[in-house]
Amino acid sequence: MKSVFTGFWPDGDDYADGIITDCTNLVPTVRGYAGAPSGVSAGVATLSNSCLGAALVTKLDTTQRLFAGTQTAVYELSGASWVDRSRTALYATAASGRWRFVQFGDSTVATNAADTLQSSSSGAFADISGAPKATCIDAAEGFVMVGNTSGDSHGTAPDRWKCCAFQDVTDWVESTATQCTTGRLVESPGPILATRRLGANFVHYKAKAIFMGTYVGPPAVWQFTMIPGDIGTSSQESVVNIGPQHIFVGPDDLYTFDGTRPVSIGEGIREWFFRDLNKTYRGNIIGTHDPLNTLVYFFYPSTASAAGVIDSTIAYNYRTNKWGHASYGIEASLEYSTGAITYATLSNYFASYAAISVSYDSPFWSAGSPVLAYIDTSHVLKTLTGDSATSSLTTGLLGDDEAFSTVSRVRPKFLTAPTSATLTNSYTNTAGSAETIDQTSTLTTGKIDFMRSSRWHRFDYDFVGPVEIVGHDVIVAKDGTE
Repeated sequence: MKSVFTGFWPDGDDYADGIITDCTNLVPTVRGYAGAPSGVSAGVATLSNSCLGAALVTKLDTTQRLFAGTQTAVYELSGASWVDRSRTALYATAASGRWRFVQFGDSTVATNAADTLQSSSSGAFADISGAPKATCIDAAEGFVMVGNTSGDSHGTAPDRWKCCAFQDVTDWVESTATQCTTGRLVESPGPILATRRLGANFVHYKAKAIFMGTYVGPPAVWQFTMIPGDIGTSSQESVVNIGPQHIFVGPDDLYTFDGTRPVSIGEGIREWFFRDLNKTYRGNIIGTHDPLNTLVYFFYPSTASAAGVIDSTIAYNYRTNKWGHASYGIEASLEYSTGAITYATLSNYFASYAAISVSYDSPFWSAGSPVLAYIDTSHVLKTLTGDSATSSLTTGLLGDDEAFSTVSRVRPKFLTAPTSATLTNSYTNTAGSAETIDQTSTLTTGKIDFMRSSRWHRFDYDFVGPVEIVGHDVIVAKDGTE
C-alpha cells in the first residue's frame, strides 16, 4: 500500500490516508517534510543580557547594520563584538517589553514603548525631538507610522496612530503642509497591538480588529477602514509580512490577510496549537519569514513554559499550505548576513572539521547572503542553517474494522535518507481504544521489517540526521474477517 504524507494534521481524522498526527522537528517543504534545521553559533560574542528584539537593516548604499536591544541598552554587532549604541541615558524598557526597529532611508528608527523614538544613521542612537513614544512601528511610502502612542501632547493613547512628516523622520509636528498627522481607531475597543506595512499601505491590528490604512493625501493623509469580523492579533511579532500578504496568529485561528479580508489557514492544526499555546503569554509569540524555503515560523511559549519563555515552534509553508512543528528556545528572531568565512575564521564557528554541522550548499557559506537567525535563551546569536539533528513523525491509523491484516514491511520514501532511522509500530483491534506499543525496528537497506497482525496499525518514525520524506509503502496483507 503506497501512502503520500498529506500533512501534519493533529486535529484531523485519525483514519485519513497519509495524515501525520504528531511530529517533532519536521518542517514542510515543497516536496514533503524535512528535518528542521538546527541552530549554529554565528561565532560572535554572547549578548550581555536578555534580548528584547533584534534586526538586520540595510542602508541606501546597501551596507548593513545589526542591532539587538536589551532592557537598558541597544547594541550593534561590529565584527564579532557587540558595541553599545545607546543614547546617554539608560533606557527604561519593561522586562516584558520589546524593541522594534525599522529602516527609513539611512536612518534606523527604534522604539521600545517606554522611551521617545530613537534614531541612528551611524554610531549611537538619540531621541528624535518631538517624537512620541510608541509600541508599534513600520515604514512605507515615505512615512514612518507608529501605533499605541504616549509621551506627546496627546498623552497616553493606546488607540492612537501617528506618522512623521513626508520623507522626514525627524519631524513629528502635526502639519497639513508636511503631512505629519495623527488619528485614533475607536471603532473597536483596546490598544493597537501591531502596525505592519502591506505594499504601499499600513495595517493596524488590535486584539479583535484589523484596520486597513490607505494614503489619501492632505488633509487626512491616511484613511483607515475597519475590516469586518472580530479578528485581530496579540503583538507586532505575531504578524509576518511576506510581501503580498500578512500571515498572523489570531485570537483562535491562523490567518492570511491580503488587504481585503482575513482567510483561515489553520485547518487541521488550530485546536492543537491553541491547546499547546500558553495563552497567558501569547503576546510573546515571534513570527519570522524564511523566503528561501517559503516558510513562516511562529516561535511561541507552550503550556510546558510556565514563565512564558519561548520553547516551541510551528512552521507554515505557504506554497503547499502545510504545517510542521519544531522546538527552539529563543529570545528574538532576525536575518543575519555572514561575512566571508575563511580558514582563519572557521574556528569561530566550529571547534573542528568534524564538528561542521552545516551542509556545504547552505547559504551560510556565502558572504552577504541573509539567512534566518535567532538569539537563543543563553543570549547567543545562531543561524538556522545547521543540519537536522533528530526528528520524528507519527502516522494515522491504517486498517479496517472488518478485517485483520498483517504488516510485514514498511519502506519509507526518502528524498534525503537520514543517517539512521527506527520505526516503532503500535496496534489495536478496536477503533478508538488504547493502542499497544509493539516493537522498535531499524531501517536497513531502505526498509524496515517486522511482523504484526491486527485490525489497526500505527507507525512512529524517529530519524537521526538530515532527512526529507514524502511518504511510505506498507506491505500489508488481509488475514480474513472476524
